[in-house]
Amino acid sequence: MYTVEVYKRDRRSKLGERLVRKTDHSSHDPKLLEHLYSTTYFVRDGYRFKIYETMVTRKNLMTGNEYQERAVGSIIPKLTSDWIRGRCCICKIFCHPHHVSV
Repeated sequence: MYTVEVYKRDRRSKLGERLVRKTDHSSHDPKLLEHLYSTTYFVRDGYRFKIYETMVTRKNLMTGNEYQERAVGSIIPKLTSDWIRGRCCICKIFCHPHHVSV
């Protein structure tokens, strides 16, 4: 299961962009979602999107039991449209694309 966040460039906001849409998909193929959103929300129109896993498995430090929780999109990005432009979604500078797939 993946979550897609779509942002649009907006100079009125402090961060320079605003969240347009956040959708959960039951698809198990992130490349399919990347194709769907890259043909719907164009980079030239000021859109950017992030695709990441919705649920992550973590381990409780006290008991050692594993549990699942909802992932935070800015911490665990899988695919991002910034990769197309060469920008890293983590450090917000132009750098090597290996930073995009964490």
